[in-house]
Amino acid sequence: MTKLPLAPIKRIAVEGGAQRIGIPAAEVIGLAAEEWIKRVTVAAEKYAVHAGRKTVKPEDIVIVVKDMGINVQIPQKAKQSKAKKAAAAQKPASTVQPEVNATVKPIASPIGTGAVQVTLKAQAQAIKKPQ
Repeated sequence: MTKLPLAPIKRIAVEGGAQRIGIPAAEVIGLAAEEWIKRVTVAAEKYAVHAGRKTVKPEDIVIVVKDMGINVQIPQKAKQSKAKKAAAAQKPASTVQPEVNATVKPIASPIGTGAVQVTLKAQAQAIKKPQ
């Protein structure tokens, strides 16, 4: 039995193109979604640890799902905390953002698709927002 509610699963399936979906099929989709969430979370945690953090950030999730071929963007309200917004408001508008020159090399992804591993320093710079 899935931990996810079936009504939203059925609604998403219909939005995705299914005309009708039964409850047993929605339960299977829910189980598959739970497994997918677990795999994405485990892989994103590896990116967070690689960046020297214990907390998984939205940027880590974006990297993992992009490696899977799914294009997602971080919602605007999740991009910056209130403290960072206040700090950004105090800075002059003419501040130039430094470019990140990352050295990349292909490796096997933690979830089985072709991923790109960025060197530790460049990864930390890419995920960490300039202050």
